[in-house]
Amino acid sequence: MLIGPRLRATLLTAFALSLVSSRALADEASCKEGFEQADLLLKSTTGEVRLLEARERLRACANPSCKSWMVSDCTKSLAVLEQRLPSVVFFARTERGDELLDVKVEAGGEWLAERLDGRAIETDPGPRTFRFVLPSGEAYEVKAVVAEGVKAQAVTLRVSARPTTANPALAAAPITTAPEASGSGSSLRTTSYLLGGAGLAGLALGTYFGLRAISQKSDAKCDAAAECEDGDALAKARSSAMMSNVAFVAGGVLTASGVALFVLSTPDSSVRASMAPAVSQQAMGMTMTGAW
Repeated sequence: MLIGPRLRATLLTAFALSLVSSRALADEASCKEGFEQADLLLKSTTGEVRLLEARERLRACANPSCKSWMVSDCTKSLAVLEQRLPSVVFFARTERGDELLDVKVEAGGEWLAERLDGRAIETDPGPRTFRFVLPSGEAYEVKAVVAEGVKAQAVTLRVSARPTTANPALAAAPITTAPEASGSGSSLRTTSYLLGGAGLAGLALGTYFGLRAISQKSDAKCDAAAECEDGDALAKARSSAMMSNVAFVAGGVLTASGVALFVLSTPDSSVRASMAPAVSQQAMGMTMTGAW
């Protein structure tokens, strides 16, 4: 059957009106749902504050296609909510204070940052647990209380903390735990005792040969002009003096090394020590400097 131009125009008009009516009904339902859900979220009695979700609901009912009174109420509530909504800035630093940038952050199963760039990120207020994931796959948890209405709150990770358990859905690589502390401190302390003991023995030996050299030089009966009656005794005195010097130098070096290792073996990482040789025309030895 052929449709005349007038009937065709009538049918097209009716179809267009039905589309407009359906869309209006859909918009009205969306506006009503957004208004009611936002009201429930903002008046939640469970203690969980979900401002981000409430904002999305308010944006839906603040659409110009909604009823005028609803648009007015939702717009006002949206302005108040924006003031309440906090934001955080993530930082990750090493023990030396170096900034780490290629770090991802997630909370509640949602990635909040793909890289640390200093930008503020909006989040819900209250106690939060943020997971920092390093490029190696190691993940660290930082617990923080995000204050409502405060913008750009700093949440900082110190990488010296122990990594958390891996989450396969979030980390590209398995997360490993930090290595246990080794017994290097105990080994250094034991070595320091051995070196210190050997050093004290060297100093004692140097003292013995020094006293022996003095006695042997006395037996040589030398006068003020260094003329000695007993040449053999003088030679023995010089030999003993040389052995005394060697023993004193070796004992001093070993003792200083033992003290340095003992200092370095302490668990306090702020303790530092260093040694350097000290040589002059009259003596040789070691100098040690440290900071406590």
